[in-house]
Amino acid sequence: MPGTSRVEARWKVRKAYEVARECEVLKTRLACLSTEMQHKQDYAGRLELVVRERNQRIDYLIGIIDQLRQQNRQLDTEAERLVEMVARPVNELPIPK
Repeated sequence: MPGTSRVEARWKVRKAYEVARECEVLKTRLACLSTEMQHKQDYAGRLELVVRERNQRIDYLIGIIDQLRQQNRQLDTEAERLVEMVARPVNELPIPK
């Protein structure tokens, strides 16, 4: 059966060629996917940085808002006191000594 062994040899060579070709395709695909994954990781890292900076800015602005609210409360208290002073009749005003 020398013909059978020749057919088997051709089949084995063809199969080896197909496997080698598939291996190269998979290597190329793996390289592309690795590059894509690296790009996505870089993008995610940049987004994390932007979110961190944005949160810091928000915290800073919240601090300023709290300060301004406190100043407004103080100004409201002072305004109420001044309104009371202006609203008093002249004879009730304290006389400077």
